[in-house]
Amino acid sequence: MESQNNESKKIEVVYDKAPLSKRVLSHFFDISIWLLTSLIFFTVINSIVNNSGWYKSKENQLITLRNESKLYKDNKVVTKYIDDSNEFTSIQEKKEFLVTCIDEFYANPDFFTDTKHLTEYSERKLKATTEGVHLFIEKEGQVVENEVQPAYLLDFYKTEIDDHSLGYLFYNSKYFDLTRFDFWKVMVEIISSATFFYLIYYLLLPLTLFKRGRSTIGMKLSKIGLLDIHALTPKKLTFILRTLFNLLVFVYLNVVAFLIPSFISIGMMFLTKTNQSLTNYIFNDYFVDTSNQHIYLDEGERQFSKSNLEKVSIENKDFIIK
Repeated sequence: MESQNNESKKIEVVYDKAPLSKRVLSHFFDISIWLLTSLIFFTVINSIVNNSGWYKSKENQLITLRNESKLYKDNKVVTKYIDDSNEFTSIQEKKEFLVTCIDEFYANPDFFTDTKHLTEYSERKLKATTEGVHLFIEKEGQVVENEVQPAYLLDFYKTEIDDHSLGYLFYNSKYFDLTRFDFWKVMVEIISSATFFYLIYYLLLPLTLFKRGRSTIGMKLSKIGLLDIHALTPKKLTFILRTLFNLLVFVYLNVVAFLIPSFISIGMMFLTKTNQSLTNYIFNDYFVDTSNQHIYLDEGERQFSKSNLEKVSIENKDFIIK
């Protein structure tokens, strides 16, 4: 303690912990708002990008490659196309159409540089059976269709395309590069949308509109606030670091770690005496009930309001004012 001349009277003020029910409801409300706004923003950005000239050029390249493979028609996989189209009047016609698509794809040198796939195709044919009957037989050194119902052969060709031909196409270098580009475009849009609105909702709003107790909309509605170790509103820099920690751990890391950080934090919240989550523990802060209590922005405001305050506690946890 300081000397008698520098000491002031002590007064103890008790802040009630925020009930877990309020914290949970506030948390789910905030997550819902964040995800909804992120989804809306993603939809807008995705629409803008998809209608841009450079993306349409990439998309046209992918469509052209699919059409050249003969595995797609009208931008649909041919196995789905024959089911949706009125072009075919019989199972036999559908079967013959798929045979043509497979043969032209497997014979296209733009997709294959050897004949290994043809050998594998022949082996699959010879192994195919239904009710103990082989669908294909060898005749004069060639693998040909056996005399079975066209529906059985149609099912074989559908399986060949869905399980094997499309796999060959996907691993074609040109096709792989174009689909990988599309995948990463969507991933960047999702990550940027989620991050942008996370920082607006969980950082900008508590630093501007709801800076007393660094509240979100959900916290305001639930009447809870955040206190630092000195029973004051957390300082800007500390709160920024706190928000970035939450973003990295409970958004990014959660995705790749199967929500393990969230489970750890929830466990701490329910098991610790002061109901501190992982973030509360690391940054040494607390959620309190503000229904009938006031949170001060800084020491100057508190001294102006209660000039003799020097010690504050949150239930059984003392806050020492330096």
